[in-house]
Amino acid sequence: MNVLVPTNTHGSDYQRARKEFMRSSLDDPNVAGHIKGWVRNEMRDKGDSGYWRSPPGFDVGHRDPGINSPDNFRWENSDMNRSRGGKHHR
Repeated sequence: MNVLVPTNTHGSDYQRARKEFMRSSLDDPNVAGHIKGWVRNEMRDKGDSGYWRSPPGFDVGHRDPGINSPDNFRWENSDMNRSRGGKHHR
């Protein structure tokens, strides 16, 4: 069966890698304290089964598009990330 998936959605591999990246951010000395606090609260409130939101003003973005690995993620300013031109949304 061939299932078409919209290009702007992420699957379970992305969600799993995103959570792992967010967990690893807690040990990264270059991540700001308010981001670490937000992630700790999301982990405590939602646990492993829920969706963890990103802190206000930040998105978890790919360094290289399409590779869902925690090593490929970074914290991005959401204003810059969401206002990119069309070539970045393919």
